[in-house]
Amino acid sequence: MDCKKNKHSSTKIKIVNFIIALILLSAGCAVPFQNAETLKKGEEKAIIGYSPITNLSIRYDKALDGFTDVGFGLDLNIPFMIHSLGFVSGKRKLVSFDLSNDNRLNLLMSGSAGVLLAEDECPGYYQANGMIGLGKKPTLLTIGGGLLKDPRYSYDFMHNSFSDEVFRHMFFGLRVKHFMIQMQFIFRGEYDDFIGNIGIAYCK
Repeated sequence: MDCKKNKHSSTKIKIVNFIIALILLSAGCAVPFQNAETLKKGEEKAIIGYSPITNLSIRYDKALDGFTDVGFGLDLNIPFMIHSLGFVSGKRKLVSFDLSNDNRLNLLMSGSAGVLLAEDECPGYYQANGMIGLGKKPTLLTIGGGLLKDPRYSYDFMHNSFSDEVFRHMFFGLRVKHFMIQMQFIFRGEYDDFIGNIGIAYCK
Protein backbone atom coordinates (compact mmCIF):
# COMPACT_ATOMS: atom_id res chain seq x y z
CA MET A 1 0.00 0.00 0.00
CA ASP A 2 2.78 2.44 0.97
CA CYS A 3 4.69 1.61 -2.23
CA LYS A 4 1.63 2.50 -4.31
CA LYS A 5 1.25 5.83 -2.47
CA ASN A 6 4.93 6.66 -3.00
CA LYS A 7 4.71 5.85 -6.72
CA HIS A 8 1.57 7.97 -7.04
CA SER A 9 3.21 10.86 -5.19
CA SER A 10 6.36 10.58 -7.33
CA THR A 11 4.27 10.66 -10.52
CA LYS A 12 2.49 13.81 -9.31
CA ILE A 13 5.82 15.53 -8.59
CA LYS A 14 7.12 14.66 -12.08
CA ILE A 15 3.96 16.03 -13.69
CA VAL A 16 4.17 19.27 -11.68
CA ASN A 17 7.86 19.69 -12.58
CA PHE A 18 7.07 19.09 -16.25
CA ILE A 19 4.33 21.75 -16.20
CA ILE A 20 6.68 24.23 -14.51
CA ALA A 21 9.32 23.47 -17.14
CA LEU A 22 6.87 24.22 -19.95
CA ILE A 23 5.81 27.49 -18.30
CA LEU A 24 9.39 28.68 -17.82
CA LEU A 25 10.51 27.69 -21.31
CA SER A 26 7.57 29.50 -22.88
CA ALA A 27 7.35 32.45 -20.49
CA GLY A 28 10.79 32.86 -18.93
CA CYS A 29 12.93 33.51 -22.00
CA ALA A 30 12.85 36.62 -24.16
CA VAL A 31 14.28 37.27 -27.60
CA PRO A 32 17.38 39.56 -27.63
CA PHE A 33 15.60 42.59 -29.17
CA GLN A 34 18.76 43.74 -30.94
CA ASN A 35 19.05 45.97 -34.01
CA ALA A 36 22.00 45.68 -36.40
CA GLU A 37 22.86 49.37 -36.33
CA THR A 38 24.47 51.80 -33.91
CA LEU A 39 23.13 55.10 -32.64
CA LYS A 40 24.46 58.54 -33.54
CA LYS A 41 26.94 60.06 -31.09
CA GLY A 42 25.16 61.11 -27.90
CA GLU A 43 21.88 59.46 -28.93
CA GLU A 44 19.94 57.24 -26.51
CA LYS A 45 17.31 54.61 -27.17
CA ALA A 46 14.99 52.48 -25.02
CA ILE A 47 13.27 49.27 -26.13
CA ILE A 48 10.28 47.80 -24.32
CA GLY A 49 9.40 44.31 -25.55
CA TYR A 50 7.06 41.45 -24.82
CA SER A 51 7.63 37.73 -25.44
CA PRO A 52 4.62 35.46 -24.81
CA ILE A 53 3.44 34.34 -22.39
CA THR A 54 4.62 36.56 -19.53
CA ASN A 55 8.07 37.99 -20.30
CA LEU A 56 8.68 41.74 -20.29
CA SER A 57 12.00 43.07 -21.63
CA ILE A 58 13.48 46.51 -21.01
CA ARG A 59 16.66 47.64 -22.81
CA TYR A 60 18.48 50.96 -22.73
CA ASP A 61 21.36 51.84 -25.08
CA LYS A 62 23.54 54.93 -25.38
CA ALA A 63 25.98 55.80 -28.16
CA LEU A 64 29.60 56.53 -27.29
CA ASP A 65 31.03 57.60 -30.65
CA GLY A 66 28.60 56.66 -33.42
CA PHE A 67 30.19 53.24 -33.84
CA THR A 68 29.86 51.86 -30.27
CA ASP A 69 26.75 51.52 -28.09
CA VAL A 70 26.66 50.45 -24.44
CA GLY A 71 23.68 49.75 -22.24
CA PHE A 72 21.84 47.48 -19.86
CA GLY A 73 18.71 45.37 -19.86
CA LEU A 74 16.20 43.43 -17.77
CA ASP A 75 14.10 40.39 -18.68
CA LEU A 76 11.29 40.30 -16.12
CA ASN A 77 9.31 37.09 -15.75
CA ILE A 78 5.94 38.45 -14.65
CA PRO A 79 4.33 37.68 -12.23
CA PHE A 80 6.75 35.13 -10.79
CA MET A 81 9.92 37.32 -10.76
CA ILE A 82 11.98 34.14 -10.27
CA HIS A 83 14.32 33.56 -13.21
CA SER A 84 14.37 37.25 -14.15
CA LEU A 85 17.58 38.38 -15.82
CA GLY A 86 19.74 41.51 -15.50
CA PHE A 87 22.65 42.28 -17.87
CA VAL A 88 24.95 44.90 -19.37
CA SER A 89 25.55 45.01 -23.12
CA GLY A 90 27.75 46.47 -25.83
CA LYS A 91 27.63 46.73 -29.61
CA ARG A 92 30.26 47.76 -32.18
CA LYS A 93 29.78 48.55 -35.85
CA LEU A 94 32.60 47.01 -37.87
CA VAL A 95 31.78 48.24 -41.36
CA SER A 96 28.91 49.77 -43.31
CA PHE A 97 28.21 49.76 -47.07
CA ASP A 98 25.98 52.05 -49.11
CA LEU A 99 23.87 50.06 -51.58
CA SER A 100 21.46 51.11 -54.29
CA ASN A 101 18.18 52.91 -53.53
CA ASP A 102 19.59 54.41 -50.29
CA ASN A 103 19.86 50.96 -48.67
CA ARG A 104 22.70 50.33 -46.23
CA LEU A 105 24.36 47.08 -45.19
CA ASN A 106 25.89 46.98 -41.68
CA LEU A 107 28.18 44.40 -40.09
CA LEU A 108 28.37 44.46 -36.29
CA MET A 109 29.40 42.46 -33.27
CA SER A 110 27.57 42.51 -29.95
CA GLY A 111 27.83 41.01 -26.51
CA SER A 112 26.12 40.99 -23.14
CA ALA A 113 26.79 39.55 -19.69
CA GLY A 114 24.72 39.32 -16.54
CA VAL A 115 23.12 37.12 -13.89
CA LEU A 116 19.87 35.22 -13.50
CA LEU A 117 17.91 35.89 -10.30
CA ALA A 118 16.98 32.43 -9.04
CA GLU A 119 15.89 31.16 -5.62
CA ASP A 120 19.17 29.83 -4.21
CA GLU A 121 21.80 31.00 -6.70
CA CYS A 122 22.52 33.61 -9.36
CA PRO A 123 24.10 31.75 -12.30
CA GLY A 124 25.94 33.71 -14.98
CA TYR A 125 24.62 34.65 -18.41
CA TYR A 126 26.31 35.88 -21.59
CA GLN A 127 25.91 36.29 -25.34
CA ALA A 128 28.52 36.84 -28.09
CA ASN A 129 27.05 37.61 -31.51
CA GLY A 130 27.70 38.74 -35.04
CA MET A 131 24.96 40.69 -36.85
CA ILE A 132 24.03 41.87 -40.33
CA GLY A 133 21.62 44.77 -40.87
CA LEU A 134 19.99 45.68 -44.17
CA GLY A 135 17.57 48.47 -45.00
CA LYS A 136 16.96 52.19 -45.15
CA LYS A 137 15.31 54.35 -42.53
CA PRO A 138 12.82 53.78 -41.04
CA THR A 139 13.08 50.05 -41.89
CA LEU A 140 15.81 47.65 -40.78
CA LEU A 141 16.16 43.89 -41.19
CA THR A 142 18.47 42.25 -38.61
CA ILE A 143 20.00 38.78 -38.89
CA GLY A 144 22.34 37.61 -36.14
CA GLY A 145 23.71 34.64 -34.29
CA GLY A 146 26.45 33.35 -32.04
CA LEU A 147 26.98 31.72 -28.67
CA LEU A 148 24.56 31.91 -25.77
CA LYS A 149 24.91 30.82 -22.15
CA ASP A 150 21.44 31.23 -20.71
CA PRO A 151 20.68 29.31 -17.48
CA ARG A 152 16.96 29.49 -18.24
CA TYR A 153 17.50 26.86 -20.93
CA SER A 154 19.68 24.56 -18.81
CA TYR A 155 17.64 24.23 -15.62
CA ASP A 156 17.38 20.70 -14.21
CA PHE A 157 13.96 20.54 -12.55
CA MET A 158 14.59 17.14 -10.98
CA HIS A 159 17.73 18.31 -9.14
CA ASN A 160 16.85 22.01 -8.82
CA SER A 161 20.15 23.15 -10.36
CA PHE A 162 21.63 24.87 -13.41
CA SER A 163 24.26 23.59 -15.82
CA ASP A 164 26.96 25.59 -17.63
CA GLU A 165 25.80 24.51 -21.08
CA VAL A 166 26.53 26.91 -23.96
CA PHE A 167 24.13 27.00 -26.90
CA ARG A 168 24.24 28.21 -30.48
CA HIS A 169 21.47 30.63 -31.37
CA MET A 170 20.16 32.72 -34.25
CA PHE A 171 17.78 35.68 -34.31
CA PHE A 172 15.88 37.51 -37.05
CA GLY A 173 14.17 40.85 -36.62
CA LEU A 174 12.35 43.51 -38.59
CA ARG A 175 11.97 47.07 -37.34
CA VAL A 176 9.65 49.56 -39.03
CA LYS A 177 9.73 53.04 -37.47
CA HIS A 178 9.20 52.48 -33.72
CA PHE A 179 7.95 48.90 -33.86
CA MET A 180 9.96 45.68 -34.02
CA ILE A 181 9.25 41.97 -34.25
CA GLN A 182 12.02 39.45 -33.59
CA MET A 183 12.38 35.66 -33.57
CA GLN A 184 15.09 33.59 -31.87
CA PHE A 185 16.10 29.94 -32.26
CA ILE A 186 18.23 28.25 -29.57
CA PHE A 187 19.89 25.03 -30.72
CA ARG A 188 20.36 22.38 -28.02
CA GLY A 189 22.74 19.62 -29.03
CA GLU A 190 22.26 18.95 -32.73
CA TYR A 191 20.68 21.52 -35.02
CA ASP A 192 17.42 19.56 -35.26
CA ASP A 193 16.77 20.11 -31.53
CA PHE A 194 15.82 23.75 -31.00
CA ILE A 195 13.61 26.13 -29.02
CA GLY A 196 11.90 29.04 -30.77
CA ASN A 197 10.81 32.36 -29.26
CA ILE A 198 9.09 35.38 -30.78
CA GLY A 199 8.59 38.87 -29.40
CA ILE A 200 7.29 42.32 -30.27
CA ALA A 201 8.76 45.62 -29.09
CA TYR A 202 8.38 49.38 -29.11
CA CYS A 203 11.55 51.42 -29.68
CA LYS A 204 11.62 54.93 -28.25
